[in-house]
Amino acid sequence: MKKRIAIFTILCMCSASLFALDLSAGFGGNFTANFTNWDTEPKNLAESINSTLVGGGFYGFFDATFVELNVGLLFGKENLSKTPKEKFDNYDKGITVIALKLGLFGKYPINLDAFTIFPMLGIDGQIGLGGEYYGEDYDTTFKFNSGGYNYSTSSTPKVSDLFNQFWFKLGVGADIPVALDGKLYIRPSFLYGIRLNTKFENDYKEYSNIKSIVGHGLDIRVAIGYKSE
Repeated sequence: MKKRIAIFTILCMCSASLFALDLSAGFGGNFTANFTNWDTEPKNLAESINSTLVGGGFYGFFDATFVELNVGLLFGKENLSKTPKEKFDNYDKGITVIALKLGLFGKYPINLDAFTIFPMLGIDGQIGLGGEYYGEDYDTTFKFNSGGYNYSTSSTPKVSDLFNQFWFKLGVGADIPVALDGKLYIRPSFLYGIRLNTKFENDYKEYSNIKSIVGHGLDIRVAIGYKSE
């Protein structure tokens, strides 16, 4: 995951330098709903471990006509999609998340009479900064032992390292001028994506009857931006 973050950061820096003309920037908020679906054996086991994260946050973006780079914070809570018959310790606390989000998107503006619309395609990284995993703080080491799955004491990772995410997303956005001869605009956008499995999920599959784990979700964002020209 650290290699992915390093590569992602380099791409962001190169893109910002390459498309340094006709820049605009803005700030806004977003709503996020992410879903994790497990394919298990037996099948009914998945009903008890599928989960949904609902949250929101804020972000800033830098725009260079065909590229959008954004940085933001996500605050969310993830719970099992179906209440288990027997609740385990700290079930009601769920998984709370505070994460840094980094996004890099290509887009193709289509100018209409009153506004500009653009399809978007890109990548999005989510790096855990804080929160709790069923009552256990993200800054502590992760202790889990179920179904023969456990970390050795010499390699016990931080919770934040286990749940970092890397997404591929597509969607659509629009720039709607509101003032200053079109320099000030509102940017609504909708993104849907699918992610790679986290370290926790990949490790868990090695010690259980999990066939596959699919993470997917959506972002609904609204921001206000300002064009330099």
